[in-house]
Amino acid sequence: MILLITTVVLLSACQSGDSRASEPLAPVAADNQPAVRCPEERPAACTPDYQPVCGFIDTGVRCVTTPCPSWETYTFSNGCSACTDQRVTGFSDGICPQDVGTAPAETEPASDTSE
Repeated sequence: MILLITTVVLLSACQSGDSRASEPLAPVAADNQPAVRCPEERPAACTPDYQPVCGFIDTGVRCVTTPCPSWETYTFSNGCSACTDQRVTGFSDGICPQDVGTAPAETEPASDTSE
């Protein structure tokens, strides 16, 4: 009985009520600039200003035993454009140092079918 109580106490001490355990660690900008978080209410439309930002895209991947990429980066034309993509959690000023060069599916412009 004492062993059972001791086990329960030790196991409950290991549990954390911190919900951040399932969230990925925040990415660090290559030039150590602070990342700007996207607002909860995302913009519906943006101006066409070109002030490039490096958007941090959450891949949804969470590894437990080995490191794996929880983030991808993509250079957006501005911060507003970056935050229209629901997968982007934030951005830092400037182009991404290791940009993949292709737009995420949600940000690709719709093709014009009128001829």
